[in-house]
Amino acid sequence: CTAGGFPSGHSTTAFEAGLTLATLLPELGPEILTRASEQANDRMVLGVHSPLDIMSGRMSGHIALAAVWSDADFVQSTVAPAMAELRAYLEKECGDTIAACYAAGSAYSDDPYGGAVMPGGSAQIVTDRMSALAVYAERMTYAFPTSGPTGLAPEVPAGAENLLLTTFPTLTDAQRVSVIAQTEIASGAPLDLSGTGVAAWQRLDLAAAMSATVQLNADGSASVVSTGGAATVLPAPTPVTPANVPAPELAATGFADATSWLMVGCGWVLAGALVLLAARRRGRSSEKTPR
Repeated sequence: CTAGGFPSGHSTTAFEAGLTLATLLPELGPEILTRASEQANDRMVLGVHSPLDIMSGRMSGHIALAAVWSDADFVQSTVAPAMAELRAYLEKECGDTIAACYAAGSAYSDDPYGGAVMPGGSAQIVTDRMSALAVYAERMTYAFPTSGPTGLAPEVPAGAENLLLTTFPTLTDAQRVSVIAQTEIASGAPLDLSGTGVAAWQRLDLAAAMSATVQLNADGSASVVSTGGAATVLPAPTPVTPANVPAPELAATGFADATSWLMVGCGWVLAGALVLLAARRRGRSSEKTPR
């Protein structure tokens, strides 16, 4: 190898660092990832890399961090203590939880290229989380025409779901896979290996996945309701079954009492009718008997 341009080493490093911070601070994940994509994009602005070099660097960064978060021993011995130390420091400095400090702060905004239109189609200006997601998605493909099969089903590489361990700690592995599948981009972009049997890392849009509102369903599946907000998990609705439907005790008691009184009343009416009928019969018999 003489050129060393593919994949971009600087882009790989940028995404390794960005993904590390994003997973340690998932509340800020989408903005951190967008800033990492800007650092990678700057390599093209400087004229030392092509868009495909940068795209492959992003994929390399994803692969490296997925391997880290898939190593349970390393996570326990190294990543988890680092995460605890970082978060404790930031919370001490801001005087509150990270989520509260984030909510109280101003939105991340950025105009890195002075309004000039960049490869991909826009000036890549960020004013809030939604625009950050749009810029991140733009840098995933740089508006290249499709070069592979389109319309393929989502494909999630093994281990990619572990990149959402801190964003959605209460979800199962299968549910995190589903979140990635529902937020990834369509097939067919350059470097997308969907349908080939090789891990399709190109399509993962982790900025969107880290900002998803996830609805849990009664069957245990997970549906992404929206993206662009705070990562949220909505509980599954409680199924309506006889076991959890409260019995209408008052109504039942009233009905039972009314039924009892109705039966007693009917009994008295019937008894009275029988007495009257017997009396009438005795009266008729006495009229026919000669005096």
